[in-house]
Amino acid sequence: MRGTHRFAGKRVKSLAQLAQERWLAFPVQERRTEAFAASVHAQFLTRGIDRIDWVAIDGLTAQKRLVEAGFGLALLQAGAIEEELSRRELAIIRVDDLRVSIPVTRVVRRGSYLSGAPGPC
Repeated sequence: MRGTHRFAGKRVKSLAQLAQERWLAFPVQERRTEAFAASVHAQFLTRGIDRIDWVAIDGLTAQKRLVEAGFGLALLQAGAIEEELSRRELAIIRVDDLRVSIPVTRVVRRGSYLSGAPGPC
């Protein structure tokens, strides 16, 4: 994005204001739900917008580079873009009516060995 998008570093009242943009998301695959792809679509659906221009991009790095090049917008984890934000290669568009979280589950086998690695974040 490098500050070239008209909303780069700005705030908009509603995600609906970004409905005409091209969106990048992970592909939706049969028999496996992709939380981020589903989340992008669900966010627009809850606002009464059933069609958006989106492109399936199966890699996080590819999504970030395409956003940098101005090819579209992406809904990405904050931790995944820290480096690009610090180098000003990406910018955030703050959306007042957007609150997204993706549930994370940790599964361990009962009675299995657990290393001394740190616990949940």
